[in-house]
Amino acid sequence: MGGLPASVNNDGKVWASGSFSFHVTCLFDFTNYPYDEQECPIVIADWIYDLSKVNLSDPSGNVDSNKPAIKLSYDPLDNANTKRQVAGCWEVKDTWRRQCYWGPAGCNDEPPDSQPEWFWSLIEFGVRIKRNVPYFGLTIILPTIITCILTLIIFWIDTMSLAIATAVMNILLQGLYSWEFIKNLPPGSGGVPKIVLFYGLNLSLTGIAFMLHVISAYLVYILPENLELPFRLTDITERLKQMRPFKVEGFSFDPQK
Repeated sequence: MGGLPASVNNDGKVWASGSFSFHVTCLFDFTNYPYDEQECPIVIADWIYDLSKVNLSDPSGNVDSNKPAIKLSYDPLDNANTKRQVAGCWEVKDTWRRQCYWGPAGCNDEPPDSQPEWFWSLIEFGVRIKRNVPYFGLTIILPTIITCILTLIIFWIDTMSLAIATAVMNILLQGLYSWEFIKNLPPGSGGVPKIVLFYGLNLSLTGIAFMLHVISAYLVYILPENLELPFRLTDITERLKQMRPFKVEGFSFDPQK
């Protein structure tokens, strides 16, 4: 901003305007990925000089029409893309601008009546963006549902070797998708995304199912064929029927009931 033109009024106010650029770093929370909305605030302030020396202000004031305008790069000949506010995987939802005075009671929109040396003027503006992932259901949700179905199908396979092979294939498939997904996930400042927790739970349950089938196959291999299990194990279903949660009557189409 070298050589910035400025005008000095008779009341001592100095007005200056110009164009400048700067880079900011925002804290993003990807807990609700990919349906997350992020805010990136930017504050211009002079913390060295208090309000009695420097008063950063805007002649337009805090009005809705004074919000920042976001200019994105898009193909003007692409009539199929109706969303001009989308850039890459982000969609601009809103912008804001606010001028306030920071003091002991926080940031107030109105200037203080007295003791300006206890306040600092600042201008805050920012952008609110929402992630735009149109193919998330096809590329992430659908493979996850398929792996969940494969985990359930394992328990309906009669052949033990085929069930173990299906579990191994399912674990490899989940590991491949999980690694590719986590590798492309940017780092955030919040908690672990819920979809990552679901991936971990699904992979853990598949691993438990695999271990159960391996243990079952090992027991079938080492135990004799004429082994008789204790009556308390074979009669477990009858004992479960006596418990209250399993006494719920279902629907009946018998007209006599």
